[in-house]
Amino acid sequence: MAQRKATGTRRVWLPAAGFSALAVAMCVRLFFLQVINHDHYTALAREEQSASTTQFARRGSILDRNGNALATSVDTWDIYVSSRAWKDPLKADEASRKLATILGMDPAELRAQVANSTSIDVRILKDVDYSVGEEVLAQGITGVVAHPNTDRVNPEGDLGASFLGFIGADNSGLAGLESRYNEMLQGEVGRVVFERDTTGDPIPYGHYIAEAPVPGSDVVLTVDRYLQQLAEKRLDEAIAKHKAKGGSITIMDPNTGEILALASRPGLKFSELDNLDLSKEENLALLNNHAVTDLYEPGSVMKVVTAAAAIDAGVVTPDTGYVDTGEMVIYDATIKNWNNLSYGYQTMTQVLINSINTGAIYMANLLGKDRFLHYIDAFGFGQKSGIDLSGEATGIMRRPDDEGWTVVDQATQSFGQAIS
Repeated sequence: MAQRKATGTRRVWLPAAGFSALAVAMCVRLFFLQVINHDHYTALAREEQSASTTQFARRGSILDRNGNALATSVDTWDIYVSSRAWKDPLKADEASRKLATILGMDPAELRAQVANSTSIDVRILKDVDYSVGEEVLAQGITGVVAHPNTDRVNPEGDLGASFLGFIGADNSGLAGLESRYNEMLQGEVGRVVFERDTTGDPIPYGHYIAEAPVPGSDVVLTVDRYLQQLAEKRLDEAIAKHKAKGGSITIMDPNTGEILALASRPGLKFSELDNLDLSKEENLALLNNHAVTDLYEPGSVMKVVTAAAAIDAGVVTPDTGYVDTGEMVIYDATIKNWNNLSYGYQTMTQVLINSINTGAIYMANLLGKDRFLHYIDAFGFGQKSGIDLSGEATGIMRRPDDEGWTVVDQATQSFGQAIS
């Protein structure tokens, strides 16, 4: 008996056509995703799986002239938590309890800190003691990662804070010598790139790239730690005794110009830095080193400069004499000695011994305005010294080409007034 051949119906062809169209659409879509947009989605996947962190270099130390550390760095850890790893309440509860026990924190506050952050990797604490960070790593707590860092410490306490300065959260110098020599001290940061799983934990044998940080160089100062301690102690005693608002002491080697100690009050203190609000003007003023930033009239010390100029120019010798009457009239101005005394015949050596104002004027007059100005400039008055601290003030003095200048200005400048 012959069999009847089956014929197609709409019930067969329509579903078949639909599945065929769907298969074609899927192939087109796969081709679009895997071929046309391959680079785009590969980059997204790499971004999803990869994490990176900056590894700060060990900052160089600041040492006194004898090699004693005034500022140095110690190894620490920064503790991070992956917010993805703590999305599961049970895992977050267990992990937060373990972490809180080690860090001495409240587990609920830890979970809230992670939950309220918009970052994937949430920094919980910065500069944790090295031994504490090692304990965190040893526990293998879910979602918790510790990255190496360094913390700045000052072994001598507040000593030299006014010129040492401090660093910011990114380990960059913000004030004082920490800022002035930041490029030398900071070194070069490193970079760590690694693969992580869906919970944010590093994959043990995942792709890992590290650019090792380059440690910073040490800076050796001319300052002597012992002399700096002595200067700060004596300055504090003098301020208390005289009920002064502040002051400064500079100890210098006269043969080389090296600064052996530089004390300034009021000023920065490392012990108060954590609570110091630098948005307030009165606190910002604490960053000024008054020995460098403030102007003052040198007074009778200037007579040594005037005498040196006159001797170098050959207009006087240490034994050159003149008669002091106790005062000198310059135009309509009468200038007297500081103690209103008259010394009679005096040599230039005695002028310095007795600090005689008229003797300084006598030498300045012999020099004349042009030569006197030449020596003032040669000694560096009106110029910055170039000290390695920011905010240095430039001296002020009236010059012959200034409007209103008279020889009275030269006369008073010769013994340290009208010049700063």
